Amino acid sequence: MRKIVKQFADTMERVLKENDYKGGWSKDNCSVEYLERRLIEEIGEYFRYIVNNEFESDELVDIANFAMMIWDRRTQEARLSG
Repeated sequence: MRKIVKQFADTMERVLKENDYKGGWSKDNCSVEYLERRLIEEIGEYFRYIVNNEFESDELVDIANFAMMIWDRRTQEARLSG
């Protein structure tokens, strides 16, 4: 694994652990549509920082985490239907 990928994945995991109290992204906990809305919100937050000439690296991690959650759920759905 590339060093930068490992560093990014480690950061993603840190943020996920910080939010474990929210219950995760299983179908019993939230819908894919909710995750998609949250992804869009996180992208908006990232661009608000950019407009203000600021950089918040955790916003990119949030975007990646929501994208991963959607990927996980959609992949599971495809396996179940296929």
